[in-house]
Amino acid sequence: MSDPSSGPPRWARIVLSLLVVFHGVASVGSVLSETPVGDTIRVVTRPWEKRLGVHQTWPMFGSPPRGTTTLRFIGRRDDGSEIELEVLPGEPDPNGVIWTYARGAKLERNASETKRDYLRGSLFRYACRTNDGVDRVRIERVTRRSPKPGSTDVGPRDTWKVSSEQLHDWKCR
Repeated sequence: MSDPSSGPPRWARIVLSLLVVFHGVASVGSVLSETPVGDTIRVVTRPWEKRLGVHQTWPMFGSPPRGTTTLRFIGRRDDGSEIELEVLPGEPDPNGVIWTYARGAKLERNASETKRDYLRGSLFRYACRTNDGVDRVRIERVTRRSPKPGSTDVGPRDTWKVSSEQLHDWKCR
């Protein structure tokens, strides 16, 4: 049997025990946040949750999806005809499961931001190099808006509102 006086002092064990119990109460309050009991508990534990960063909200896991944004690369040939170029993965299959991480999808999300001209410029140069007979490349940001939460008349995904905005139009040669 070990000597209790050889461990941490008694006050340290009490303080640590109280912290563990208080953290457990905060966890219960967070789990029950949609109930009257949870609201009552969280009045006391909310500062603790915020300070430790253990409060759980949507932004902790990602923002609520409001739409899918992709980039469309359209090449114009020497004869004036236009073709869609496959530079990035494009819109994911809404009925599929993404089994592997596609680095190109992250690149596409980053390039669709307003302040990423340098990244779109690199993708433009790549599109010009890999597509013979293309003399211009136009980049458009295409957004498919998700219906608002609680909407009853949603319909199939391909009927959702799609907006397109031209970002750049560059000459290859």
